[in-house]
Amino acid sequence: MISGDIDDIGENTHEGDQRQILSYLCGVYKLNSEVERYLNMSSEASYWAESDRFAMLALENPTEEDAEKRRQVLEDLLKYTKVRPKSEGIIHYNIARIAKAQRNEEEANKHLEEARKIIPELVKTRIDLDPIWKKV
Repeated sequence: MISGDIDDIGENTHEGDQRQILSYLCGVYKLNSEVERYLNMSSEASYWAESDRFAMLALENPTEEDAEKRRQVLEDLLKYTKVRPKSEGIIHYNIARIAKAQRNEEEANKHLEEARKIIPELVKTRIDLDPIWKKV
């Protein structure tokens, strides 16, 4: 494989440089500053770290249009590319966090359960640490 090429790994999924894949998905949702960020990054990006970052940014103001766009990028990431299981679990967890902040309990519970199937102990630890899951 030539560095930077996207290889077909299935009929509907691709594998390649994570910066390029994230840039593409952000471009679909017109998150232009994110596209520029990924295209100009000199270091590698990781799906789990970027999903944590997207959740943090979305939780700053969960009702803004950008928060919904960030949630959608994460959902599409799971559909578009091959993601390692631990990263898949963390992405589901972060989608659940965003949905919880948006008061979409059904969506939050759906993705939290998906995360628990993949990384049950890590999800338990994150829930214990994460104030979004604390009952007020």
